[in-house]
Amino acid sequence: ILSHHVHAGASLNAADLTDGMELTMMDGNNVSISIGDNVMVNDAMVTTADIVCSNGVIHLIDGLLFSESSNLEEENLNYSVFPNPSNGEITINNSNNESYNVKIFNTIGEVILIEALSGKKSLDLTKYGKGIYLVEMSNANSIKTQKVIIE
Repeated sequence: ILSHHVHAGASLNAADLTDGMELTMMDGNNVSISIGDNVMVNDAMVTTADIVCSNGVIHLIDGLLFSESSNLEEENLNYSVFPNPSNGEITINNSNNESYNVKIFNTIGEVILIEALSGKKSLDLTKYGKGIYLVEMSNANSIKTQKVIIE
């Protein structure tokens, strides 16, 4: 999922994008750019553009991008992450009570926490600071990712 959020080519500023442009991402799949009242990457809207970093340019979007070639089923996982936004403590509730792996990623794609989960579990993320995190829950056949905001 994370590699589908990184452009495989040179850094692009907002001014470099054109309506209908197709970009190849690090996972080898493409995303489509549409420019109208808002700039869209597939179905996600760009909310902040041109954040210049030492290793490229970041554009924040309001959703997750999923490649069409994935063979993983998102709908088979029935879990919730709350509260969201949070003060740093989140609870993950898996209503199926099956065993799953939970990975939490920071905004640059680093895995900051890995846990095995069954049922309901509280996690303390306060030591990682304020920001946006991705909570990925998976088993051998399914995967689901949710954005969590720590205020």
